[in-house]
Amino acid sequence: MCVTTRNSGPSSSYNAVARELAESTNFEYPDTPEEVAQYRRHFNDKMMVRVRRREARDAEQRHRMRSHSRCCDANGKCSGNKIPAVSHNTATGKTASTGHVADVELDQVPSNSNADVTLRKKARQNQPKKDSKQPGGHDGNANNTHTRSWMFMAPDEWGFCTKSNQPKPPRSHYDHVSKSLVMCLDHYCPWMFNAIGYFNYRYFLNFLIYVCVAMLYGAFISYRPFINSTGSVYRDQLLRYRKTGVWMYIHPYTPMPSERGPLTLGFMLCLAVGIAVACLGSFHVYLTLSGQTTIEFHGNFINRAKAKRRGEKYRNPYDMGWKRNWQQIYGDYGNTLSMVMAMVIPSRREPHFLPLPLGGEAGKRKHLRARDQDDGDEMTKPILGSTSNLSDAGNIV
Repeated sequence: MCVTTRNSGPSSSYNAVARELAESTNFEYPDTPEEVAQYRRHFNDKMMVRVRRREARDAEQRHRMRSHSRCCDANGKCSGNKIPAVSHNTATGKTASTGHVADVELDQVPSNSNADVTLRKKARQNQPKKDSKQPGGHDGNANNTHTRSWMFMAPDEWGFCTKSNQPKPPRSHYDHVSKSLVMCLDHYCPWMFNAIGYFNYRYFLNFLIYVCVAMLYGAFISYRPFINSTGSVYRDQLLRYRKTGVWMYIHPYTPMPSERGPLTLGFMLCLAVGIAVACLGSFHVYLTLSGQTTIEFHGNFINRAKAKRRGEKYRNPYDMGWKRNWQQIYGDYGNTLSMVMAMVIPSRREPHFLPLPLGGEAGKRKHLRARDQDDGDEMTKPILGSTSNLSDAGNIV
């Protein structure tokens, strides 16, 4: 099911989910080519303004860092007695300005022949350090790394995909392998031969759980024969064969010599693959409970480090609590047993919630909202009738 799932195109429900998400987020989805072109121009203008603001803010921050390094020494203590960094020529005995932005203090200028070495060390200490994790992916050099447009957008803001030439829902990214715009793109899995996203992430997570359980079960049932294949019971069984000339299973869970190779290979493969898939599955279970994808995990890691440097605390905007985050993937069934059965038994049902975590009924799919509304109306009809009868009886009294 994970392999055959299509994350976009006419064969999937991408368009229906995109329309429902646009309606829930009050986004006017462009229909005609003229509207798409107009929205694209508007989006490009908006991104250009934000990029310029970010570059201006980064330039101001770098300027403050340079100014701070000019007036402070290596220990962070400011001093007003500064002169430009100088270099001493041992051949001529003259000193000249080096032209660097770093300065040194008057009382620290040495008078011996090693002045040039000391001053160069002092200049390197006072130079501002390059931060490769500055906002927007800039490293302070002329060759700045390419900044993605989604890094300048709000968590619930729509964008525009230039590859597929269509509006880009929140949390969606373009997959260059499958050549499609995928909602909640996590990664491209070569084992699944498909992009893992909104429509098949549940299949991928179930696959990891099934493989982990199967491999650990294989390692468990082959552990005792693997241990006995090099123990005293195997040697005793081999000694019996040399005496009688007939192979017999004298001891339980003890393999024959021809079975040792396949048994050892099977145990090692099951154990290695089981541990590796268990680590990968545990990571994706953590992502599910914390409301993240692999792409968002790396972005949140960088944003959390930036917030920590500013003395602030960063919170994932898509985190709605572990229970609701789990329901975003496996659905809401009202009780734990139904949720466990929905997780264990494979099915072709689509997710119950929209790809963007929204509070209340706005986060559910449209058909589920209509079903819950009908169920609520049927439950409230007799209650309203009895209440009106009681009110009429009270009026009569």
